Amino acid sequence: MHRLQQELGDTFMFEIGGVQATVMITKPDDVKTVFTAPHEDMPTVSSSTSLGILLGKHSVLTLNGPQHIRQRRLLSPSFRGDRLKPWAPLIEQLTHDRIDQWRPGQEIRLQEEMQAITFDTILAVVFGMEDAARQDALRDILVDMTKRATNSARSVFDMVLAARGRLAGPMAKLGKAMDEIVYKEIAHHRQMTDLAERNDMLSLLMLAEDEDGNGMTDEELRDELVTLLLVGHETTATSLAWGAERLLRTPDALEKLTTALAGPDGGDDYLDATVNEILRDRPVVPIIGRELKKPLTLDGYEIPAGSTVNVNLWLVNHRADTYPEPFRFYPDRFVGKRPDTYAWVPFGGGIRRCLGAAFAEMEMRHVMRVLYSRVQMSTVDPAPERPVLRAVTLAPQHGARVRIEAIKERPEPVIEAAEPAAAA
Repeated sequence: MHRLQQELGDTFMFEIGGVQATVMITKPDDVKTVFTAPHEDMPTVSSSTSLGILLGKHSVLTLNGPQHIRQRRLLSPSFRGDRLKPWAPLIEQLTHDRIDQWRPGQEIRLQEEMQAITFDTILAVVFGMEDAARQDALRDILVDMTKRATNSARSVFDMVLAARGRLAGPMAKLGKAMDEIVYKEIAHHRQMTDLAERNDMLSLLMLAEDEDGNGMTDEELRDELVTLLLVGHETTATSLAWGAERLLRTPDALEKLTTALAGPDGGDDYLDATVNEILRDRPVVPIIGRELKKPLTLDGYEIPAGSTVNVNLWLVNHRADTYPEPFRFYPDRFVGKRPDTYAWVPFGGGIRRCLGAAFAEMEMRHVMRVLYSRVQMSTVDPAPERPVLRAVTLAPQHGARVRIEAIKERPEPVIEAAEPAAAA
């Protein structure tokens, strides 16, 4: 993509496999045009991909038009800041639990370790599961599905089948087993009388109603839950792995972060800046596609209806005119500065901006706060890990391999003093 941009300019077209011409855009102004266009003029292409077949026809990622707007409105309240904040202690607890399994001198792949944390987090957040056996079974299925989806040889086979509108073989068996558990959990929640007091996503979604007073059907709930489960853990785990890969090869940034975290204010500002820089420098999803229903003019080019236009998140996030030294990992560029809406696009934008963005960033902050406060790591290989495609995400080539050098003791939980009893 970088080579094509250098040779052809900021807006270019090429063919994928000699079959379909696609347009890549990289300029923030053009990104704004696409992200703010009426949804009926530029529907997403996700519904026709293998991901769309797996997530289901009711997923907010695959729907278009009024149905997408309805599902988004039903989902949005569950991702408000006040709904997310109570999950912070659990995220930190799960991170501590995972770190407690490590030993100095051990070599690990942080991609896998972070997935273990985000798996358990998303299971708790989505379901608040009370049945441990069902939770373990679902975790095993999701692990198998993720491994298969991110194995290049297997995923190509699965995508070919999905392009024909079906899943088959091991992926179909895993999908059926996952659906059985998800539908059982939905049925279990339908019988609960305390949904309004619960904070898990399934309870909140069951209480959500559209303007006509209609809630979600079981099938709609299934598709949204599967979307949260499959997309909500893999992407965040990969971002956390990239964070370690970048920080360990940028010692000055790592030192600033660890110093800030140990400071009296907890280092919130530099931690936020580091998260923003990780997502800028290593966006997990490289492109977002739209299908043109009407002709469109971008960067002086007339693009005909029927074309596919892709916002190239990687190239947008690495523009030298927006980010001096764009390939340098430099969190300071975001200290005291909010990212530009259309020049920093790791979560997409417009009405299709990732609903889970706030949760993903919150989860990253709390995992990183624990990780870099307790663990000293070094790289196994001093050379940077190249980005490689795992299904639809870009991940570190070797899974962010690190060596554990030292681990601090787990801090004692803070117990607040009880309120003094009133005088008799």
